[in-house]
Amino acid sequence: MSALWLGMLAAQKKIEHVTKDSKNPHLKNTYASLNATIDAVKQIYNDEGIVISQHVVPAMGDYVTVMTTFTHAETGEQTRDQLPVPIKHKFNKEGVDLGPDAQELGSAISYGRRYGLQAMTFNGAEDDDGNSAASIGPVPAAVRSAVPVSGPAENDKGDITNKAMTHEELKKKLGQVGFKSA
Repeated sequence: MSALWLGMLAAQKKIEHVTKDSKNPHLKNTYASLNATIDAVKQIYNDEGIVISQHVVPAMGDYVTVMTTFTHAETGEQTRDQLPVPIKHKFNKEGVDLGPDAQELGSAISYGRRYGLQAMTFNGAEDDDGNSAASIGPVPAAVRSAVPVSGPAENDKGDITNKAMTHEELKKKLGQVGFKSA
């Protein structure tokens, strides 16, 4: 077994469930904040030599995609996953769709980081506040499908590198799975 997976196994054995430390004032429910989620896993994985990073990667339409990566510090081995999250729209008093704004984008990024990290660490925190993200509607099949927008690639030395797609490469890839941009 690789050093990365041995480290992830050792960390997983030590992790406790994340504590719900925040309350949603609109839905009157509790949830584990991004800080609580990070605090529950970061030191445990770091002690095993595993670095956790999260990046926002290009997405189509009214979605933001959060990429969570675990890298073994000594070997450079990586595993990663991505989570597309819809961005809520704002509406004026007349009901006209004003589209998403920076606050909603930030909220979607935080949501993606929190749940992406919980999924990658097999950390169970009940999804009480998922209703707010789900209220936007279903995620299109093309966005849900496993089309990596960034992934491991070998350079000429055989090292694993992070090759990000250009916007045009991403559009082409999404077009191959039937996604049509607005």
